Amino acid sequence: MLFCYSFGKAQRVLASVDAAIGPIFCHGAVEPLPVKEKATFKQALIVAPLSAQGSAWLKRFGDYSDAFASG
Repeated sequence: MLFCYSFGKAQRVLASVDAAIGPIFCHGAVEPLPVKEKATFKQALIVAPLSAQGSAWLKRFGDYSDAFASG
């Protein structure tokens, strides 16, 4: 789980990430996220705004590691 600002930072992060790392998904504030099974998100990079931290939306992913991109 990578938290970053929805506009600007998220787009720069997405443009810089090597797609070979695996699936990449985004929070609806960054890009609409279709409903998928929890297993789909395993080993995926999910880009979300900091406001999503601790939300019900986040619970769909189960256990995760997180980081914050800033600056």
